[in-house]
Amino acid sequence: MPNVLLELGLEEVPARFIDQCLADVSQHLLKQIKQHRLNTDQTTIETYGTYRRFAFKMSNILASQDDMDTVIEGPPIAIAKSEGGEWLPPAIGFAKKCDVSLDALQEVENKKGQRVVCAKQFQLGQPAAALLPIIFKESLKAMKLPIAMVWGDNIGPFIRPVKWVCSMIDETPIKWSFFGVESSNATFGHRFLTHSEDASSGAQCVIQSVDHYVDSLRGQQVLVDVKERKETIRAALDQRQITIDEGLLNEVTHLTEYPTVLAIAFPDSFLTLPKEVLTQCLKKHQKAFMVTNSVGELKNECLVVADSVTRENREQIIEGNQRVMMARLNDVQFFWEEDLKNNGFSKWNKKLASIVFQENLGTMADKVERVCHIAHTIMDQLGCSKDIRDIVDRAAHRAKADLVSQMVNELPSLQGVMGSYYAMCFKEDPEVVLAIRDHYNPRFDGDAFPESLHGVIIAIADRLDTMVSCFENNAIPTGSRDPWGIRRSMIAITRMIFYFQLPLNLNLLLEDATITLDRSIGENTLKCSAFFTTRIESVFQDEHIPPDIIQLFKDQLILSPLTSYEQAKELVKLKETSPMQYQLLIETTARVSKIIDGYQGDSNVSNHFFENDIEKEAYQSFQSLKSKTKQCRLTAEGLSLSVSFCETLSHYFDNILINAEDPNIANNRRSFIKSVNDYFFNAGDWLKLQK
Repeated sequence: MPNVLLELGLEEVPARFIDQCLADVSQHLLKQIKQHRLNTDQTTIETYGTYRRFAFKMSNILASQDDMDTVIEGPPIAIAKSEGGEWLPPAIGFAKKCDVSLDALQEVENKKGQRVVCAKQFQLGQPAAALLPIIFKESLKAMKLPIAMVWGDNIGPFIRPVKWVCSMIDETPIKWSFFGVESSNATFGHRFLTHSEDASSGAQCVIQSVDHYVDSLRGQQVLVDVKERKETIRAALDQRQITIDEGLLNEVTHLTEYPTVLAIAFPDSFLTLPKEVLTQCLKKHQKAFMVTNSVGELKNECLVVADSVTRENREQIIEGNQRVMMARLNDVQFFWEEDLKNNGFSKWNKKLASIVFQENLGTMADKVERVCHIAHTIMDQLGCSKDIRDIVDRAAHRAKADLVSQMVNELPSLQGVMGSYYAMCFKEDPEVVLAIRDHYNPRFDGDAFPESLHGVIIAIADRLDTMVSCFENNAIPTGSRDPWGIRRSMIAITRMIFYFQLPLNLNLLLEDATITLDRSIGENTLKCSAFFTTRIESVFQDEHIPPDIIQLFKDQLILSPLTSYEQAKELVKLKETSPMQYQLLIETTARVSKIIDGYQGDSNVSNHFFENDIEKEAYQSFQSLKSKTKQCRLTAEGLSLSVSFCETLSHYFDNILINAEDPNIANNRRSFIKSVNDYFFNAGDWLKLQK
């Protein structure tokens, strides 16, 4: 079976878009291959690429489509054929459309049981070489464009102007064109490391076979295989004392075609700067990896990944990097000293009043006051002491001050981190320092939680204010768009509640945040609450809690997420370790619910109407259960007691007829069952659980 190559030469594509574009085109290629009936069980697509080229190798496709007989359904017989058996105009038109004679038309019964006209057509399979240009064009034009350009005489749009097209099936070139560029079996080597009359393209390289593509480009100083290029860089970095930033590694992989790792030194004096400043400054401006010594301290050296290094220009490239690095390091050194010398939290907080948070929702100074208020509401729910309240209040009033510092203006990713450094220099309490640093955490999935309760409280308050503000300002996440990171914030709050075991009522906090924003509790609050509930559900799913158990607690998730989570985990544990007891529990609760379905009476039970000992036993067992587990709390002990009661209740059902002849006795029994149902429904809707 043949293999196919498609390579698209482009002007420089930003590194951050390359992975998604390669995956997107690969997905569309596979879809098109299947639609054109060229796929096999062994068909695979490998993606290659650099900032100058997207490439795809399709292995084991069919050389040609199989021939195919197709049956095309036409109009109903009732309108296509006369009573005398002659074909009417609808049938004549159908035959003409299908390019068959009237004699070739047949009558069949379709899936709906209707008699219709049909025509059989023989479709000759086409060779892959004739279909691949169509597959290429459809796949490339279906690619989502994170950015789009138009060039030349209004050519495009595409992610970047197309420079060349290389496409082959085994050893044979495939002729077609894309945006006016004719294809061939030629590609181009490294732009600077190979010789060419056109300095912008590199040496031309004719590919003799699809299977030789990667090796041919390697010979032209291009490591087109993304994995090979990344591992080449990783191997060079691993020779030094560094912690590899995987995001940065992925970025520099896409910024190079033939990478070389170079060590760049800088003066020791810059090591007095906070390590995060050095790391972020050199990462942002030099894409550099910091080097550490044996005890993990930063050295006055970093590693950069260059793309066009030769023996002749190596020192020149190092010197050029050093010049740029010195300028950037001098900048951050100046910002650090100026922030410490001429500023302070009081001055910075005054400047926050000039920064708009969101349109019609006040300034950052207003947000600070709202966060402080919400934080106190959180502490009210938690019953925090005065010592904790004082630390949280002081940290919350200083947490956003660094946003107007010169350092954060230069390196925005250091907000919070710089605030903690400044707080340390200004002799703030260590707990205040820690809370300021941590209140942005977790910043992403898998990031560390705040280390202290003070930081957690501010982190939750800050996020609650932002999400309520967005819903009130109609900046609600839609589809993949979530510029304020609302989904991420909701998940972060939920995980912090579970990790720190915080018994918070999120619905009350959302309402309090809405009032603090000087807005009325209404439709937007309900939307925010519902949206939050779905995010809590997603966290439950990540914790391997089955969907039916999540639905049991659905109405309680936003009111008491921690309690719902703990009860759900206990229920899952019971299901896994004691499936028979779990089955008894859900069958009994379901039976109870169905028995009193439609019953309008009360749940007042009288001992006077008990006829059997089992009634007394069941009632006493239920009273004991309620006294030990109020409101049906499904702790380990509560579940054990509930299962024990369900065993008694099962025996009750075996011996007691609910619809007794005496209406007083019957209603008393219904009242008992209703009180049992009311108790269990404190936890949730047990009918949601699956057997």
